[in-house]
Amino acid sequence: MRQCIPEYTRITANLYDGLERAAKISGSRKKNMLAKIRLDDVSWGDKEIASFENIRGALLRMVPLAHPSPTAEVALYTDASQDFWGAMVSQLEPLEVSRPLEDQHHQPLAFLSGRFVGAAARWPTIEKEAFAKVEATRWLEYLLLRPKGFRLYTDHRNLVYIFDPYATDGDMARYQADKLQRWAMSLLSFRYVIEHVPGDANVWGDL
Repeated sequence: MRQCIPEYTRITANLYDGLERAAKISGSRKKNMLAKIRLDDVSWGDKEIASFENIRGALLRMVPLAHPSPTAEVALYTDASQDFWGAMVSQLEPLEVSRPLEDQHHQPLAFLSGRFVGAAARWPTIEKEAFAKVEATRWLEYLLLRPKGFRLYTDHRNLVYIFDPYATDGDMARYQADKLQRWAMSLLSFRYVIEHVPGDANVWGDL
């Protein structure tokens, strides 16, 4: 179900925070124990109510997912903000690839999202953007590991040089480049091409 809802993690974040507070109070994550916790005990308020209403609305607007086609081109779009990351895998007819991104007709195959917590919340933007790509390929491998490969889009130009094994340029600290390249190695089992796309043309950013 959550793969049909763009930005599921961001929409439900306040609800999961409330659940964590309830688990801390009860000392257990079992449903029968959590059911004993009153909403007032976990500071249930406007944020949680808004989050609940938002996820109800999202459930009513779930995006229909297409059936993967072996002849289609597959695209992976990711995005990261200060607190969350998201990804979308879509497919499109081969002839669509030559058209401008904003004119292409994409059929969604899956949505994925997550949250930056702990030390990850303090990562710089480029690391958060890279992490979104690595996590998306890890969890959506069943859609991306294919003979025709896929197209990986990024609106962060420096990531092109990190994830493209043929690129030789880039301008970042050595320690940061080493960290990102270690992450990029996890993509070596995939066949893909990476392309830079301006932020205002990033399909995922508009979802």
